[in-house]
Amino acid sequence: MGAKTFLEKDIQTPSVRYAIEMLSIKALKPSQREKKRYVVYEISGMESENMFSIQNKLVTRLNEMLGIYDSATAGIQPLKYNQEIRRGLIRVNNKMVDKIKGCFPLITKLDKEEISLKSVGVSGSMKKAKEKYLELKESNSQKNNNNK
Repeated sequence: MGAKTFLEKDIQTPSVRYAIEMLSIKALKPSQREKKRYVVYEISGMESENMFSIQNKLVTRLNEMLGIYDSATAGIQPLKYNQEIRRGLIRVNNKMVDKIKGCFPLITKLDKEEISLKSVGVSGSMKKAKEKYLELKESNSQKNNNNK
């Protein structure tokens, strides 16, 4: 056997082996991952604005209402907003769904404009939430036209 290369010598030191072990982070088990739910909401009474602005204002208001601890636990992330039917989709922690839904009726103003906010539905997968709630009006009108 030949002499060890520089790299092979370095790997043998305990500090380098420890650093390599620490860098190889293992994936979490499914039972340890944060569970999420997708909440679909509907806004009425607000003049049409761009979706980015509406989503940001809503998340800011929800964070203010929940407080620092609960907003961190909820992990609210805006995902999609359908301008035509005025419905949006946010991702939240499964344990905070009830608190988020409870905040919706309490939000009556977004940026000095009177609004009405209501929860349309909750789903465990984004695909189902989009199919069931965000495209609901389009699919119902198509079904009615097909049935005639």
